[in-house]
Amino acid sequence: MNDAPANVLNPETVLAEMKKHGVTHVVYLPDSETNWLYLLMKADPAIRLVGVNREGHASSIAAGPIPSPGGYLTLEKTGREVPSVG
Repeated sequence: MNDAPANVLNPETVLAEMKKHGVTHVVYLPDSETNWLYLLMKADPAIRLVGVNREGHASSIAAGPIPSPGGYLTLEKTGREVPSVG
């Protein structure tokens, strides 16, 4: 899916690292920059996606009902993903 050199961060690497660290639930705000990662997560039966339409909703959900430490939060165009603090 991605022809980037191995030393470049790509969606496959991000997903593999997320799974390596026990991520099971991802709260996300959709955007065009992370679409390839979203498609990979959507196709993975081990990942449960929870889409939101506002950043404030994402924070509340990730800190509340999403199981910890398996929760993960990704926001549109922040340049980073952060683990849930639940």
